[in-house]
Amino acid sequence: VKNHPLYEDYKEDIENAKSLVKNSKVTYMDTVVSQFISDKETKKEYDAEYKLSSDKIKGITTNGSHYGDNVISHAIDGDVNTNWHSGKQNTSSFKNEFIIELKDLEELNRITYTAPRGTHRGFPKEFEIYASVTTKGDNFELVSKGATQATQNELEFKFNPTKFRRIKFVYAQGYENWACAAE
Repeated sequence: VKNHPLYEDYKEDIENAKSLVKNSKVTYMDTVVSQFISDKETKKEYDAEYKLSSDKIKGITTNGSHYGDNVISHAIDGDVNTNWHSGKQNTSSFKNEFIIELKDLEELNRITYTAPRGTHRGFPKEFEIYASVTTKGDNFELVSKGATQATQNELEFKFNPTKFRRIKFVYAQGYENWACAAE
């Protein structure tokens, strides 16, 4: 296949098909929500060891646009003083979500969430986490879902180890029907 003249045109699709065939199905579990590390030094050490660095993230998109200059890239920019605020509210027919695309297939068992400082607006009261092993297409599988109370603490959402190429986080219910994330 690599010698075919159209290989470069279909390379991504071929790799996506291989990922779908090779990777096992998701094992669902309810999310275990807990306060993440509050000690700054311990968190710094933890991040150095486990956090996906920005060079492993290809990008982030949302279906809910953004409000003002609170663009979606602020949700993963490493700065808790900036944030994403959706431009649309959740309704009975629309749920805000964001999708983080990774450069390579990664096995993850948790994500962390930090709300914008000084407000509960857009905090995910109920959420769903989906995984896809491909770079495109609507082939997401539900990994985990849960509920939590609004807080200014960084939270950890833990689930079964799962392979991700894309992570979809759905705000099933957000405070005031908005969606926000500082990190």
